[in-house]
Amino acid sequence: MARPNKITTNTKELFSLIEKKIRATQYVFSPHATGRGVQRGITEEEVIDMLCGREGYSRHWNKAKDTFEPPWYSQKPQWRYCIEGTTPDKDELRVIITFDEVLMPIITVMKLD
Repeated sequence: MARPNKITTNTKELFSLIEKKIRATQYVFSPHATGRGVQRGITEEEVIDMLCGREGYSRHWNKAKDTFEPPWYSQKPQWRYCIEGTTPDKDELRVIITFDEVLMPIITVMKLD
């Protein structure tokens, strides 16, 4: 089975889609992401603020860390996108997301520092 193309290869388009999904509350934290956030001291608000690039937060798309694999809720492989950035407190975050027909599942969250 050949890999499908990514939803986009353009950073501006990807960030626009992320922001659209968040504005429409069409995102969900996986049980894994929720648990890792608690373990690692990362709030859901910090994740959303970083993904949106809100004031005080930076973000960039680390395409080298993108993977093609099944999400936790399906056996159908999907592209997973790696978004990294910093919080106003200078914590470095990595967030892995994917897209399905409606939602933007947030797969995992971690601190890089």
